[in-house]
Amino acid sequence: LILTLFPYTTLFRSIKDNGSVEKFDLDKLSKWAKYAAKVGGDWSELAVETFTKLPETCHSKDIHQAMIDVCYAKQDLIYSRVAARLETAQLRKNIERKFGIQVNKVSFKEIRDVLINKGVWCKDTIPSYSEKQEQLFD
Repeated sequence: LILTLFPYTTLFRSIKDNGSVEKFDLDKLSKWAKYAAKVGGDWSELAVETFTKLPETCHSKDIHQAMIDVCYAKQDLIYSRVAARLETAQLRKNIERKFGIQVNKVSFKEIRDVLINKGVWCKDTIPSYSEKQEQLFD
């Protein structure tokens, strides 16, 4: 559906985190939109609106941020939830890339300990670990 609406997508390029440039992949945008819209909203509308806001060449993180911005611009509770889902995924992805932690395979306590040991979080100001934090994380 989206590809038929935007046949000129072959002109678009995505700059990856490692600096490499590749052809823009509409399927990835659609997959992210479908993933995020599991809590509501119209994933195809979200993907189309996001795509129309992108320059021909952009960083992959900018694509993700554009999708979040489209959600918040709707000023709708459902799309705020979609944006929150995207932001959570972005946080998890950043933790995995920057700290080598596979977020979906470890406990919150393990993530917390790494972030404290790396100086990202201050041990003196962060609350003591509790099972409630683990439940909230899940």
